[in-house]
Amino acid sequence: MKKVLLTALSVTALVLAAEAQNAAAHSTGIKINTSGLKTRSSLPTKTTNGVPSKPGTSTPTGTATGTGSSTSTSSGKGGKMGDGGSSSTTTGSTSGSGGVVTQSDALTAVLQLLKTGVTAAVTKVAVQDGFYGNPEIKIPLPPALQQAGSMLTSYGAGAVVDKLVLQLNRSAEQSATLATPIFINSLTQITPNDAVNIISGSQQDAATQFLKRTTTEQLVVAFKPKVQQVLDQTKTSAAYSEVINLYNKIPFVSKVSADLPDYVTRKALDGLFIMVGKEEAKIRQNPAAAGSSILSKVLGSVLGQNGLSSGTSSKARKM
Repeated sequence: MKKVLLTALSVTALVLAAEAQNAAAHSTGIKINTSGLKTRSSLPTKTTNGVPSKPGTSTPTGTATGTGSSTSTSSGKGGKMGDGGSSSTTTGSTSGSGGVVTQSDALTAVLQLLKTGVTAAVTKVAVQDGFYGNPEIKIPLPPALQQAGSMLTSYGAGAVVDKLVLQLNRSAEQSATLATPIFINSLTQITPNDAVNIISGSQQDAATQFLKRTTTEQLVVAFKPKVQQVLDQTKTSAAYSEVINLYNKIPFVSKVSADLPDYVTRKALDGLFIMVGKEEAKIRQNPAAAGSSILSKVLGSVLGQNGLSSGTSSKARKM
């Protein structure tokens, strides 16, 4: 009888304990049942910016602010800023010659900038002493011949060496005018996006350096045959052969040679790029002096700013 009573009391105690545990766990979302612990399911709560909201309410997807700027894109062809692309870019000032500056304006300005720079540079170097009288672009002996030149000078043949140096520079001076159409033709590779980056950058010879990076090898191929003709006409090839022959007669020296047309072509182009870069910097500093309305508009509105960028459309801050 005592065992039955103890058993009944134990069962009652266990039931009461379970009910107390279940009641205590109810508030935490845990339900106790015969299969163990199980998380009580609940409906998700919608929030807007971290604040609970009632079911059925809508959440705005954007916020309008009055910042004074606007952004727009257009799908389809015919945008001002590129070659039929899907977006347009405008920036600039409404003061002076301003108005908005489009990507097309930037391209036109860069092309005009380089054409003007090339023409001015060629005019300065395509004269007697244009190369020879300018230490910055004067063409020395090819590296392969410099030791030979020094040795020949020490042997009393310095006049022959000096004559070759003079003829190298005279050839570059006479070839320079032939480079103008080759340079102008290379400008077709510049894209509107390239122009935006060139104009927006702070580098004063950015257009010249871009042209040098992207077209040098093509310019060499196109320019070299013309340089070869001038080398023959100015008898520079003959002067070169004389120096080589004299040097190779010196006992115990290694024979030397150089691709003279390639060397003069590259040095002439290097000199032209230096001069074009100087002209570009001058135009950037005073675009109005170039006498071009598009250069005045673009450089006057954008110079020193980074408002132009491809792929977006924005109205830039006023100057």
